[in-house]
Amino acid sequence: MRTSLLSLPDELLDLVVDQALGEYAPRLYKERQDTCRALSLVNKRVGAIAQPKLVEVVHAVVYTPLGFRAQLKPEQVPRRNCVRTLWLDGVGLNGSVNGFLSFAAVRDLRLTVFREVRLEDFGLLPEIRTLVLAQGHFSSNKPLVAPKLERLVLYQCSHSRPPRQNEGFTAAGCPSLRHLYLDVSHDGRPWPCSQDLLDQVDTLGSPLTDALRVRRSSHSALIVSGSVALDKVLFDLDFMDGVPDQPASRVRHLRVHADSDTWPSDWARLADNLVHRFPSLKALYLPLAVDASRVMLGRPVLEAVRKLVANCERARVVVVYEHALSADGPAEDRAAPHFEARSRRVKAERAAAAARRRRARRRAARGLCADGGIVRQDDARAGRAS
Repeated sequence: MRTSLLSLPDELLDLVVDQALGEYAPRLYKERQDTCRALSLVNKRVGAIAQPKLVEVVHAVVYTPLGFRAQLKPEQVPRRNCVRTLWLDGVGLNGSVNGFLSFAAVRDLRLTVFREVRLEDFGLLPEIRTLVLAQGHFSSNKPLVAPKLERLVLYQCSHSRPPRQNEGFTAAGCPSLRHLYLDVSHDGRPWPCSQDLLDQVDTLGSPLTDALRVRRSSHSALIVSGSVALDKVLFDLDFMDGVPDQPASRVRHLRVHADSDTWPSDWARLADNLVHRFPSLKALYLPLAVDASRVMLGRPVLEAVRKLVANCERARVVVVYEHALSADGPAEDRAAPHFEARSRRVKAERAAAAARRRRARRRAARGLCADGGIVRQDDARAGRAS
């Protein structure tokens, strides 16, 4: 008997449709929506599953400063309570600064080119898990309270707060936060993240230029010290900033971002300087587009990448092909699945080792107490005998 996807129950067919749509990323938004529309026309049953997903992910434009007509405005979005992922351009440039609050069910919120947004307003979204703020300005009067927030990205932003407010992001306000990416702020000051929040997260992200800036001045997006803390930081190298002239000894994990315009000479320069510029490097993350086992590369790029990989092997640096080209765009969430999985594993191993040490200390303490009791009993018998 021949079977087909249509023989699956609705729950499994829903998973198949999700798999066909693929992951959400701003660079893939149009492709995802086109696929969703095509699936909606397959038949009535598949269409009933695919059509609601058209409004689960929305990219809307609040205001276009150059005068271009916005294709979709937030007030035109149907069934806002069904939207799970929302990407808004131009919030606060002309009109409301908190229009996103009407999307109460949103789990993934990304604001780009925005102004005068209040940090505490994000805490009014009860289901928010991912928050990306890029190329804008926000203010705060108190720390963010978002109990379910798991990922936070601050990219090319500025933040104003009262002088008495030292912290805008704390472990108490964001107890579920596991992934934090901090670009250098416009004023150059470190972001107001509490130390317990930095200790809590599994991964930290920052541009490579920030790692170099720490040496030259006190301006930094991210202040961390110690090998344990640095081991969970993934630094981003953009070829536009160039390979550093001086050794970056703080860098243990490095992700290289490239695009279709990256020159072969950039790859060759990185290959020539990798060992000397990054003496503490453990892992190098490269775009999937330069994986020669999957993609046919031009001869100059192929030779440069092969040399880079060979130098990594000699230096015992792990090479991982993971992210797409232009994955460092303003609205991207900077996710690094391999690095995040590694960080979770290392964190669990350290917690298990600490638990073993505590148990050993307790056993040793009980042993001492037992030995002390035996000695006291022997002393008492000797006293009665005398």
